[in-house]
Amino acid sequence: MFRVIGVAFALVVVAPMSAMAAVWIVRPVQSSITITATQQGANFTAQFKKFQTEIKFDPSDLGHSSVVATIDTGSFDSQSKDRDDQVKTSDWFDIAKFPLARFETKSFKDLGGGKYEAAANLTIRGVTKEVAFPFSLAIKGKVAKLNGSLSLQRNDYGVGQGQWAATDWVGGDVKVDVALTADAAK
Repeated sequence: MFRVIGVAFALVVVAPMSAMAAVWIVRPVQSSITITATQQGANFTAQFKKFQTEIKFDPSDLGHSSVVATIDTGSFDSQSKDRDDQVKTSDWFDIAKFPLARFETKSFKDLGGGKYEAAANLTIRGVTKEVAFPFSLAIKGKVAKLNGSLSLQRNDYGVGQGQWAATDWVGGDVKVDVALTADAAK
């Protein structure tokens, strides 16, 4: 009888502990979220200087893995004061109403060879769309490095209102590149 209770206790207590993916803490200085877009036909890049992440990821337990990232849209930095000031207005990110963009995973797929794809909801300006985010991941000891990118249409999220909705001055295609270095939580 005690053996059955012991086994039941182990299943109740130990099983949920093993079903928890590893927690990762991003190194902000060694990580970036960068966009590439076009203005007057020329490419420009910008970084979001402030973002927060909650990462629970285990390649052997994708079902219990999750990522939530919140991006401070007011931290947009393209090295052009005019452009940076403009994107904060109600025509673009409207940071007064929508100070944060949010990326939240729904599931992960192992593509093999250290490559994965996350199905996620991306919310910008209060508009949520499902996106596929392919990424590579290398874990060495307690350090993980992630690199991934996705392409978006800014108009799908209402970024660029009024005169800026047309894509002849500012292109509609936006590439988002993510590079993260993270440490396993202690």
